[in-house]
Amino acid sequence: METSPVKTPYGIIYGRNALLIKEYKLNLTPMSVTISCALSLGCCKPVVLDMPGVDITFAFKNVQYISIYKLDHFPYETDTSSNVDKVDADEDHDRYILSTYDHVFDITGDLEITGQDCNNP
Repeated sequence: METSPVKTPYGIIYGRNALLIKEYKLNLTPMSVTISCALSLGCCKPVVLDMPGVDITFAFKNVQYISIYKLDHFPYETDTSSNVDKVDADEDHDRYILSTYDHVFDITGDLEITGQDCNNP
């Protein structure tokens, strides 16, 4: 499986401690998943130092597939390149892998990422 990092409003996110889940929502009709996290800016590239953590939300819409793993049980852990990866595959919909402190979400659908303004925490 080939993956590529997804750029967020804070850059590329790396590291197990980068994303701590604060809240999640799963809607079945139409299927969507929203995952709100606390983001440590020190785990971003480019690194943002001397700033408190911020909130970031990953909203998946038009979800076709979802699988949730405990972090250490994700079978493709060595294939990921960041905490938010897009899987390069020939599919009708985009596939993403979102790795948080405790869980990995493997989701096929449309992704929208929103975050708190770094200058206005």
